[in-house]
Amino acid sequence: MLKNNIERLRLVICCAIKYRRSTNENTPEEQNAFLKKDILNSIHHVFGNHEKCDTYFCNGFKDKEKNVIPELEQCGLYNDIVIHLNRLVNNSSSLLKNMTNNASENYNSVLAKFIGGKRVDFTRRGGYSLRCFAAGYSWNSQGEYLSKIHQPITHRSPGVHTKRFVDKRKAVLCRKRLLYDREKRNAKRSLDKATADADYGLDPHIMDTEISDELKQRYIHRLCKTIEEINQIEASTKEQSSCTLWHEERRIRLTASAFGRICKLRPQTDCLKVSRFILIGFRGNTSTRYGVDNEVIARRDMESILKEKIRPCGLYIHPTDNYLGASPDGIIGENTLLEIKCPYAARFVTPEEAINQKKVDFATIVNNKFKLKRNHSYFYQVQGQLYVSNKKSCFFVFWTPKGVLYEEISRDETFYKEKMHQKLKDFFFNFYLKELIKDDHKS
Repeated sequence: MLKNNIERLRLVICCAIKYRRSTNENTPEEQNAFLKKDILNSIHHVFGNHEKCDTYFCNGFKDKEKNVIPELEQCGLYNDIVIHLNRLVNNSSSLLKNMTNNASENYNSVLAKFIGGKRVDFTRRGGYSLRCFAAGYSWNSQGEYLSKIHQPITHRSPGVHTKRFVDKRKAVLCRKRLLYDREKRNAKRSLDKATADADYGLDPHIMDTEISDELKQRYIHRLCKTIEEINQIEASTKEQSSCTLWHEERRIRLTASAFGRICKLRPQTDCLKVSRFILIGFRGNTSTRYGVDNEVIARRDMESILKEKIRPCGLYIHPTDNYLGASPDGIIGENTLLEIKCPYAARFVTPEEAINQKKVDFATIVNNKFKLKRNHSYFYQVQGQLYVSNKKSCFFVFWTPKGVLYEEISRDETFYKEKMHQKLKDFFFNFYLKELIKDDHKS
């Protein structure tokens, strides 16, 4: 069933990209939002559920077509497919712009060898398509293309010379990888600081003593927003990381994800270095990509548990403390937020097993109930989100492929005032604002 529909799934997504790219009546943000919806709906369309299909997408249910979505959900294939679709969703803006990635370029380099660098006309009798398939097979087989294609064609194992040739190529590749790993291990961790060229020109950096009160007030004025502007920013940034405005407004503020780190800083910690790290931003790794990929599934599971619709939300800005912002993972009704955590370390176990085996350190089980630790940075994040957005409670969700636990956390005004408010204010105006001004003067 899956094997016969993989190509259909690809074709449906390509058609959706082509259609959304050609619609000129929508803004780029609207095109991106519609394409994300189409990509997530593609699995339903291909496997027989047309309830959410747009009119351009299909004409509805077809005769003798069976809806196999429940079967996919029961056997676990549905979640596996959605994880891969979510990667496309996270890169939907690149798909609209027809951009590629490194894997695509590497495949194109292999393809160029099979088609002779486009110097020969292979377009007749399916020759070009055949060479594209061969290049793909060569890419996926990781250097064993000759051996793997020989037996299906000749119905016998490759000869000794072919095997020797393949083994030799594999040995060369292994040596290169070992050499690279050894050089990487032996590389010095500390590098000499490069000094500026004396003849290059004046240093564009400004010193702390040169940051005048007038310059600070100019940046503070840039932060100030009216209630109408705050609501407009929240409504316009629901795509979050896919939205340019979200990045621009978030960069000049302290956001809830950093509240825990800031509030728990030790007196001897260099706050300027922390400010610089927050300003540059974390680029992500395997763990964060895993969390982003599975967030859609976790949100859908919570909708089933709570029997409530979870809506996306953008960047909240506090109406008086305009230097603070928050981007929750969703909102339920008018007063309840959602914050989802999908730890990479717990991907093979249930949430209960992850807590008992110490694979995660942010929660405990108390009287058979899931509880977020009140001294963990995630609790500071949740309380910061509730303060900035002026909501009453937040569902903190711990999700793994084998289960989900959650706790509804109420807004704690006393905790925020005593342990967070003044520390965040001092950090922003004494350190982060300086780094922000210096960074803007560099560019």
